[in-house]
Amino acid sequence: MVFPPYRSVVASIGKDPVNTSIKAKELGADILELRIDLISEDPVKILIELKKLGLPIIITNRMKEEGGAWPGSEAGRIRN
Repeated sequence: MVFPPYRSVVASIGKDPVNTSIKAKELGADILELRIDLISEDPVKILIELKKLGLPIIITNRMKEEGGAWPGSEAGRIRN
């Protein structure tokens, strides 16, 4: 069985998440990655807005060792 090549475009969203996500969708993004370690707004409110775009959303909270900006402890990162 031969499968056609599959390509997906993931847009990593940090600053200005709603407008950036709209633009990413217009440019062909298939999936949004909401980086809650990079936003200052309420992530729940942002998520409600992003869900209106109809794209799958991955939510990440990366610690500094992973190239992220989460300043707190590992336990706090997971809890958020």
